[in-house]
Amino acid sequence: YREFYGVARTDPELRPLVSAKEDLRRSLLARIVARADAERALADGWAAEAATDAVWVLTSFDTYDRLRARSPEPAPLIWALVAPVLRPEGTPAAP
Repeated sequence: YREFYGVARTDPELRPLVSAKEDLRRSLLARIVARADAERALADGWAAEAATDAVWVLTSFDTYDRLRARSPEPAPLIWALVAPVLRPEGTPAAP
């Protein structure tokens, strides 16, 4: 991925592929967030659109790659960043 994204940043023919891939990833995340919203599993104060944007950025390859450079296992940190957006399963919503 690192090499692909690096080349795609400078190759105009690859940019549409990366853009399409990210659009698809974002639309899939939007479905997950919409389901969480329907189940009242979004953290208080988060609208679905903003939550989708936050989760999209926080789970991007760029975010993972930058955190991976500093930590051998970035998944717990990524979850710690996403958790304020998506309420963990079993946590009650505010009335």
